[in-house]
Amino acid sequence: MLVRMNSRSVANRRKRTLKKQSVSMGPGALRFITIFILAVLTIIYLIQSTKGSTKQMEITNIQDKTETLKSQRQDIGIEAVRLKSLQKLNTNPDMSGYESVANTEDLTK
Repeated sequence: MLVRMNSRSVANRRKRTLKKQSVSMGPGALRFITIFILAVLTIIYLIQSTKGSTKQMEITNIQDKTETLKSQRQDIGIEAVRLKSLQKLNTNPDMSGYESVANTEDLTK
Protein backbone atom coordinates (compact mmCIF):
# COMPACT_ATOMS: atom_id res chain seq x y z
CA MET A 1 0.00 0.00 0.00
CA LEU A 2 1.29 3.39 -0.91
CA VAL A 3 0.77 6.46 1.17
CA ARG A 4 0.73 9.71 -0.58
CA MET A 5 2.44 12.66 0.95
CA ASN A 6 0.78 15.87 0.15
CA SER A 7 1.65 19.26 1.42
CA ARG A 8 -1.20 19.26 3.87
CA SER A 9 0.05 16.21 5.81
CA VAL A 10 3.59 17.58 5.98
CA ALA A 11 2.37 20.83 7.47
CA ASN A 12 0.40 19.07 10.18
CA ARG A 13 3.18 16.73 11.17
CA ARG A 14 4.97 17.52 14.42
CA LYS A 15 8.66 18.08 14.21
CA ARG A 16 10.62 15.98 16.63
CA THR A 17 13.62 18.06 17.58
CA LEU A 18 15.26 18.60 20.88
CA LYS A 19 15.35 22.01 22.40
CA LYS A 20 18.73 23.32 23.34
CA GLN A 21 19.03 23.18 27.06
CA SER A 22 21.24 25.71 28.73
CA VAL A 23 22.94 25.24 32.06
CA SER A 24 22.38 28.02 34.48
CA MET A 25 23.91 28.39 37.90
CA GLY A 26 22.91 30.53 40.75
CA PRO A 27 25.24 32.45 43.03
CA GLY A 28 25.30 29.65 45.62
CA ALA A 29 26.45 27.05 43.12
CA LEU A 30 29.06 29.42 41.74
CA ARG A 31 30.46 30.04 45.23
CA PHE A 32 30.54 26.32 45.93
CA ILE A 33 32.40 25.55 42.69
CA THR A 34 34.88 28.39 43.32
CA ILE A 35 35.60 27.18 46.85
CA PHE A 36 35.98 23.60 45.59
CA ILE A 37 38.48 24.63 42.89
CA LEU A 38 40.48 26.70 45.38
CA ALA A 39 40.54 23.77 47.82
CA VAL A 40 41.82 21.40 45.12
CA LEU A 41 44.53 23.86 44.06
CA THR A 42 45.57 24.34 47.71
CA ILE A 43 45.86 20.60 48.24
CA ILE A 44 47.95 20.24 45.09
CA TYR A 45 50.23 23.06 46.26
CA LEU A 46 50.67 21.49 49.69
CA ILE A 47 51.48 18.10 48.20
CA GLN A 48 54.11 19.60 45.91
CA SER A 49 55.72 21.69 48.65
CA THR A 50 55.83 18.68 50.99
CA LYS A 51 57.51 16.59 48.31
CA GLY A 52 60.04 19.35 47.71
CA SER A 53 60.90 19.74 51.37
CA THR A 54 61.20 15.97 51.79
CA LYS A 55 63.64 15.77 48.87
CA GLN A 56 65.61 18.70 50.29
CA MET A 57 65.90 16.94 53.65
CA GLU A 58 67.11 13.77 51.92
CA ILE A 59 69.71 15.76 49.99
CA THR A 60 70.90 17.44 53.19
CA ASN A 61 71.21 14.08 54.97
CA ILE A 62 73.19 12.61 52.09
CA GLN A 63 75.51 15.64 52.02
CA ASP A 64 76.08 15.31 55.79
CA LYS A 65 76.93 11.63 55.38
CA THR A 66 79.29 12.49 52.52
CA GLU A 67 81.14 15.05 54.65
CA THR A 68 81.39 12.59 57.54
CA LEU A 69 82.76 9.88 55.27
CA LYS A 70 85.28 12.30 53.72
CA SER A 71 86.60 13.30 57.15
CA GLN A 72 86.80 9.63 58.21
CA ARG A 73 88.65 8.82 55.01
CA GLN A 74 91.14 11.61 55.68
CA ASP A 75 91.65 10.43 59.27
CA ILE A 76 92.19 6.85 58.12
CA GLY A 77 94.67 8.03 55.48
CA ILE A 78 96.67 9.96 58.09
CA GLU A 79 96.64 6.95 60.42
CA ALA A 80 97.81 4.66 57.58
CA VAL A 81 100.74 6.96 56.77
CA ARG A 82 101.71 7.12 60.45
CA LEU A 83 101.62 3.35 60.82
CA LYS A 84 103.66 2.88 57.64
CA SER A 85 106.33 5.29 58.88
CA LEU A 86 106.50 3.58 62.28
CA GLN A 87 106.75 0.20 60.59
CA LYS A 88 109.59 1.41 58.37
CA LEU A 89 111.45 2.76 61.41
CA ASN A 90 111.09 -0.54 63.24
CA THR A 91 112.28 -2.66 60.31
CA ASN A 92 115.05 -0.38 59.05
CA PRO A 93 116.55 1.93 61.66
CA ASP A 94 119.32 3.01 59.24
CA MET A 95 116.77 4.69 56.96
CA SER A 96 115.62 7.01 59.68
CA GLY A 97 118.77 9.11 59.50
CA TYR A 98 119.73 8.37 63.08
CA GLU A 99 122.92 6.73 64.13
CA SER A 100 122.72 3.62 66.22
CA VAL A 101 124.38 3.83 69.58
CA ALA A 102 126.79 0.99 70.25
CA ASN A 103 127.80 1.61 73.85
CA THR A 104 125.63 3.46 76.29
CA GLU A 105 126.59 4.42 79.79
CA ASP A 106 124.35 5.15 82.66
CA LEU A 107 124.91 8.74 83.72
CA THR A 108 122.91 8.52 86.91
CA LYS A 109 125.70 6.61 88.80
